[in-house]
Amino acid sequence: NQTEAHGVNDGGMIVGWYGTGSSYFCFAVLKGKYVSFGYPGALGTFASGINAGGQVVGSYTFDYQTYHGFLTTPLTAVDVR
Repeated sequence: NQTEAHGVNDGGMIVGWYGTGSSYFCFAVLKGKYVSFGYPGALGTFASGINAGGQVVGSYTFDYQTYHGFLTTPLTAVDVR
């Protein structure tokens, strides 16, 4: 339904989020390959940026009323397929 890119790091990895009806997930893209992920049990997970080390920052929600922040372990080229 909707896709938004929200960050790119010096290595060229792009992060953002996309919607599939009432659920939203994060994505990371590098050289045409991607990985999709969401916070376990959340209805929506939204990536808002990525640093040079590959850590993704964003927010997630279980009810679209209360939002929590997250920071991932670093993503690398091995993580995208």
